[in-house]
Amino acid sequence: METIAERDLILVQPTGEKHRFTVQFGKPYRLNAQEWACPVTAPALCIGNHDIRGRDSFQALMLAEYFLHFIMRMRLKEGVSFLNPEDDSVLDVTSFFGLTA
Repeated sequence: METIAERDLILVQPTGEKHRFTVQFGKPYRLNAQEWACPVTAPALCIGNHDIRGRDSFQALMLAEYFLHFIMRMRLKEGVSFLNPEDDSVLDVTSFFGLTA
């Protein structure tokens, strides 16, 4: 996978156990004439090099971002939290993806 974007994060289990991990998005690539794929990995979220498919490179990238956002929000509902590794501040998942509440 040719990484085009990555970010280190810390996942905090409800028990307080911390896991540092890296979120990575790969460069979208063409699968065939009608389909592209964008790799995404986030080991602490059990996302290991998933290829998210779309109609073109842009859609594949946007769907990969949406997929990661969805998984992180589901984990929040399970009691997990995320921290910024630079200062252990709580990561606001919504703003992390450039969204507003």
